[in-house]
Amino acid sequence: VMWIVEDLEKNLIRELDFRLEAHNAETTKKKLSHLHPQVYIPHIYMELSSNRVLTMELCENMIKANDAAGLAAAGLDLVECAELICSTFAEMIFLHGRVHADPHAGNIYLRVLEDE
Repeated sequence: VMWIVEDLEKNLIRELDFRLEAHNAETTKKKLSHLHPQVYIPHIYMELSSNRVLTMELCENMIKANDAAGLAAAGLDLVECAELICSTFAEMIFLHGRVHADPHAGNIYLRVLEDE
């Protein structure tokens, strides 16, 4: 039983270190940069971040991935949104060996892209 406690302690300490999360976000941003602007990972302000604070760019006009009514009201196609999320996660896992272990609606947002 002690190995479980030791493993939990080691991983919990890593999970609570926001410098690691910042590094993972930057690495993922580079690996998925070819999907920009459809896939966007906010900028991390490293100089304002620490092991206990993660300071990220504020992204406005975002719609939670689980807000079907909000997505539809914004004119977004739900199937296209789902396909983008699924293909992005598949690429992260199968091509880059990266797993986003916390894929809830508070971490995945969508927005309408303005015509450039």
